[in-house]
Amino acid sequence: MPLEKEVNLKTGSENVEIEIKKQKITRRLQNWFRLVTGKGYKWSNKGVELYNQRKLEEAVECFYRAIEINPKDADTWNNKGTTLGEQGKLEEAIESYDRATEINPEYTTAWNNKGIALNELGKPEEAIKAYERAIELDPSKKVYRQNKKKAQENL
Repeated sequence: MPLEKEVNLKTGSENVEIEIKKQKITRRLQNWFRLVTGKGYKWSNKGVELYNQRKLEEAVECFYRAIEINPKDADTWNNKGTTLGEQGKLEEAIESYDRATEINPEYTTAWNNKGIALNELGKPEEAIKAYERAIELDPSKKVYRQNKKKAQENL
């Protein structure tokens, strides 16, 4: 039975007591959520740290753990993709970029990174589409146009 209905069943001081319990439960859920998502960011940050140290296998493992905790973090999916791309696992990297752009369709860095991976895979037509999406979203970034030009040279 929902807490709101329980409140309606009680009267007087019992009503106040139930409201206090409801608030405590809400705070506990909020704290739990902060704790869970916080751990996700800790794993993601550790992954970035390991990536910068060129410990790519360990970095990918951290990104997997972060995603298990918070699968809706587009930055972590993008970072995982970048690390997989560095390992030459381009198909897996593209899957990660796709997840990042599904979560945040305006994530220009992920669109650009997807273009890079596609171009490296010898798929310049698809790479150009990814770059065009990045350019559409942020026309001020010269690197997106430069990457698109490189892909066009591979046609």
